[in-house]
Amino acid sequence: MTSLSGTSAATKAVAKRMHLQHDWVALLGEVIQIRVDDRTVRTGRVDGVTPDGAILWIEGHGAEPRTMFERCEGFTAWIDYKWDSGGCR
Repeated sequence: MTSLSGTSAATKAVAKRMHLQHDWVALLGEVIQIRVDDRTVRTGRVDGVTPDGAILWIEGHGAEPRTMFERCEGFTAWIDYKWDSGGCR
């Protein structure tokens, strides 16, 4: 698990641009942060979401396995919208 303490200014700036995403179904294919109690626990691409949006999976990457997150366990999904980060120009 990672938190924002002891991180670079650039990492903190990205975290400030992140927006809480209530509709998890819309996140399929997007790179997001999963947080619990204001701590980032995982960052990665969403490769699966249940039809009701209650559960999502972050794809495996490197040593991190594919991981399931359930909304009812207090996890929240955060995304950096492309229009905030200058990605759509």
